[in-house]
Amino acid sequence: MLHRQWSRMPSVQKKQALEDIKNILRQWPETTALLQLAEDTGIPVIFDKALIGKQAKGGFIRSTKPGRSRIRLQPLRPPEQLAATLVHELRHLWQADVMGIDRKDFRREYQTPEMKLLTTRIKEADAYAFTYMIAKRIERQEAAAQGKKIVADDPSADAKNMRQRFLKELRDMDSYDRNGVRKYHELFTTAAGTPKQKKPDKKGTYTIENLRKILRAGVTADAPDYVADMTDDALRARVLRPISTDVKKTMRLIASFEKAAASKKISPAKNVQRREAIAAQVAVNMSALQKKQLEKPVFK
Repeated sequence: MLHRQWSRMPSVQKKQALEDIKNILRQWPETTALLQLAEDTGIPVIFDKALIGKQAKGGFIRSTKPGRSRIRLQPLRPPEQLAATLVHELRHLWQADVMGIDRKDFRREYQTPEMKLLTTRIKEADAYAFTYMIAKRIERQEAAAQGKKIVADDPSADAKNMRQRFLKELRDMDSYDRNGVRKYHELFTTAAGTPKQKKPDKKGTYTIENLRKILRAGVTADAPDYVADMTDDALRARVLRPISTDVKKTMRLIASFEKAAASKKISPAKNVQRREAIAAQVAVNMSALQKKQLEKPVFK
């Protein structure tokens, strides 16, 4: 029914629906800058009918094929919901830009299972925290329009809001953890002989110092670092601490397997046995996948 409704909608109405979402974001310089970044880098924002009826409201698709990268949104959702989704995905685009990620660098976070999870956790928690910050601004704007006395926007308030939300989000990353380990496993531990994809060289892969570039309460170079008081080691420990025990076990299993394989001290029979053990553990991980607990920001 919804697919038919979308198919019958005039193209001019679809275009206006997208503009309505973008207009919500144009209220703020940071989100206006993110929309401009998408335009400057040639990343289109589109409605994708394939998302109709799905739980995901959108996503940022990066592709090695020219012209295939895009931000997609689920049609027929209220603009307030999709505006929040678009902010989240634009933040991911900004993260890639700040870290200098191009189409050849997609898998730099896959150097080890731990780095994959560390990178995913920081990126996702930061994107949710930034969206939360903008949502709070919109709430204050609505309150002001109703004649309520509010605290004016300021960088320190933004940094405080983002830090608090970032730390909360770290406790709600279970689905990302389990899917991250699954994806790593599918790329590097399941194929007989060589992995499906070659790992990047250690030089130039993500580090905690590299990841810290995106932990800003804003999008400009002078925006405050909202975890400035944490050392790299403390931040790394804080980010990885909430990972479930069974996921950590799988990470260690994969790391041990890769170390043994690199040293060539593992027989072909043992190789197969360990791969099967990892596959079984990943299956257990996925069966225990937890749903997100935190209510995600929606613009009022």
